[in-house]
Amino acid sequence: MNKFLQKLWQSPAKVPLVSLSTAATGIVLNHLIGQSGKVELTPTIATDMLLALGALLFSVGGVAYSYYKDLEQLKKVHEEEVQVRNGIVFKRGKRTGGQWMPFCPVCEMPADPTVYPKCPDPKCGWQPTVMVKRQVDEIIARLPP
Repeated sequence: MNKFLQKLWQSPAKVPLVSLSTAATGIVLNHLIGQSGKVELTPTIATDMLLALGALLFSVGGVAYSYYKDLEQLKKVHEEEVQVRNGIVFKRGKRTGGQWMPFCPVCEMPADPTVYPKCPDPKCGWQPTVMVKRQVDEIIARLPP
């Protein structure tokens, strides 16, 4: 949950959340100051403000928790098994159709195993030193079923 809240705080959603709470606090204080220039809080107003702040924090926490739960469910659905053999990352999961496939260990893209495994991204350019498709097929055959 902490990692999720840290990501939420670093996201663009932080700006409207902070802006809204700052504007609401400014409006309430401006209304309370009035003509006298002094802030006079009666016990009733102070209690109402604390309850409103508590409700705001509780609702933001509830929304963050619901997003966190959705994220955890998505992680479980898209979970992958990972094995590293001879410098090549092999993954099996939903996006590979349940089959072991080679992936680039540098940029995590699916490797192109037509002749020998190499990264299809020209910016990355990863390729193993000596590895042909037959060797990749042998490695996949030895991976757990």
